[in-house]
Amino acid sequence: IAARTRDEDNAFNLAVVRRALAPQMRRFGYPSSSATGFAYGLRMMLSLITQTKADVIVLRAPPFAGGFMLSCFAAFSGAPLLIDVPELPGKSQNGNLVERFAHGFLLRMLRWKTAHVFAGSPEIKSWFETQRFDPGLISVLPFGSETELFIPTRDLQTALFEKYPQLAKGPLCIYAGNIHRGRNIAELLEVAAAMLSIAPDYRFAIIGDGPDRLDLNAYAARLDVLEKNLWFIPAVARAELGHILNATTVVIAIPPRWHDGGIDAGNHIFDGLAAGKPIAVLGEGWQRELIEGRQAGVALPGDNADAAARELADFLRDGELVRRAGEQALALARGKHSSDRIVTDVRHTIEKIATLYSRQEVWRQRSLRLKRALDVIMSLAMLIVLSPVFFIITAGFIACGWLPFAGRMRSGLRGKSFRVFTFDTLKTDRAKNHADASWRNSFLNFLRRSALDRLPELFNVLIGNMSLVGPRPLPGEYKAFYTETQQHRLDVRPGITGWAQVSGRAGFTWDEMFAHDAWYVDHRSFGLDLKILWKTAVGIFLGRGLGALPAGQLPRFDEIEARRQGAEDV
Repeated sequence: IAARTRDEDNAFNLAVVRRALAPQMRRFGYPSSSATGFAYGLRMMLSLITQTKADVIVLRAPPFAGGFMLSCFAAFSGAPLLIDVPELPGKSQNGNLVERFAHGFLLRMLRWKTAHVFAGSPEIKSWFETQRFDPGLISVLPFGSETELFIPTRDLQTALFEKYPQLAKGPLCIYAGNIHRGRNIAELLEVAAAMLSIAPDYRFAIIGDGPDRLDLNAYAARLDVLEKNLWFIPAVARAELGHILNATTVVIAIPPRWHDGGIDAGNHIFDGLAAGKPIAVLGEGWQRELIEGRQAGVALPGDNADAAARELADFLRDGELVRRAGEQALALARGKHSSDRIVTDVRHTIEKIATLYSRQEVWRQRSLRLKRALDVIMSLAMLIVLSPVFFIITAGFIACGWLPFAGRMRSGLRGKSFRVFTFDTLKTDRAKNHADASWRNSFLNFLRRSALDRLPELFNVLIGNMSLVGPRPLPGEYKAFYTETQQHRLDVRPGITGWAQVSGRAGFTWDEMFAHDAWYVDHRSFGLDLKILWKTAVGIFLGRGLGALPAGQLPRFDEIEARRQGAEDV
């Protein structure tokens, strides 16, 4: 999947975290190596930190193998986490309270951060559902069939029979997969024993390795089938599996069982399908439903070795039935269960997750939450610290004989109207006509120059109508004259100060002011807000105010635009 992403369009960065970080040769039939614990999770974290920033993280491992560390990394990085679970390993039963708590905490973390789960089988999907994962976020992902690995050649068959000449003496039935108690492989030995009396020339081979191999070997010897009509073959490299499958008459599938709290996907049948071989399913499970639905093999009864041996023998004696079943198996491999098709489906799912849970969008939302937290904390702190100044200014207005506050309607976020609270400094004309006009004008000019007239706007910030940083709020009637670019300023909360205000200069125009506002909306970030606040504080300290031309000092924008459009009577 990662290679296809790079080759096609590199639409997003995909980090695939496997159970083993060091590359290993894939061995068919080997049980999965355990890779759990703090050290393993730490190696995964370091590996991801040193990679290119990933837009999607895919953990191809059981959820307990590094799931906690990956959940923490996903929470930190903002990238969505997908879990691809080919198997659930068994665990020893324990009643340790600490371990049970850790287990439950890990599952809660995974439910919180996991955007999608690829389950290796329906049984694994059911397990996730019992752990209260959203069923809509779980899809079954089988391994798929790679038909190019199993193109039949005479050389492959010759190589196999030269190594194991006894297998060439009759129809060959093989089981290839892990050897453990999660598979009832002992029942296959009993079927082989029953077959000795029905068709002694039929051959069985068990390919793989696992913790129960020696016990099964001893059981086969007791049944007197070992190296008579049944042989154990060591695990082989996956690329060499074609040596065996292409010389096989039928592939035995043994559905997995829950074992010590774990289960594997039982996907070993797909290599048999890819080789165009009929599948004999011994027991119940999703494999049986798949094979019976397409008549791609034969379903054998479980827990009855004699009946299973008879049905298998009857199936193998009908050459035409075997041929048709093989054709149906190959059709399954090349159609619905083709690895190429599955990879395409997985890619589409990952692309969808990358779009729905965009890392950039996650960081944007985090930035907005952090910005709002900063607004609340700073506005509340400033109101408390500057409360003496607030009361002194109020007293000054009362001494002038004026009401101190003004509430003006302005357009806010998404154009919604709200009332802005300020000290009413638009009393210049009244001050000129007053006998003590000099000190009153000085008082009002000082408030405007120091920006203290905007102090009541902190209440607007506290209740959420405004932000500390953003485009200045403008009258609602201006909206009718905004261009599409100018409308962009309404995508954020208006602010007490903004990029246009700290970038002000003599001769600033409405167009330049709107251009600065649009730039801020496109480039807004927590760091940029801190920069604007710093420049605002420095400007106030140096007596420069909040820009050369705050919005209130410009001619009315609606009148200018109306004249531009030919309404000279305005």
